[in-house]
Amino acid sequence: MQSSKTSHGLAVLIPAGREGGAGGGEGEVFIAIAREGMTTSVRASQMVGGRERVRAGGVEMGLDCLRRVLSGQKIDDKVDFELQ
Repeated sequence: MQSSKTSHGLAVLIPAGREGGAGGGEGEVFIAIAREGMTTSVRASQMVGGRERVRAGGVEMGLDCLRRVLSGQKIDDKVDFELQ
């Protein structure tokens, strides 16, 4: 098996909501960041807005979480488009 030779891995999962059939509730976003030799960080969030806004917000949140990990910050701080 060939190695990707990366130090970090990012996954953003947005389950299909009511419009898309089976899956999670509307607005759910799950983010995971894997680091070589370290515990995987996982974050779940409930976002406000329609499907496109949730999708864009999930991608933005995933990239922000990766930025936070790379700079040594926590990934679980709330952002303005999350439900409190």
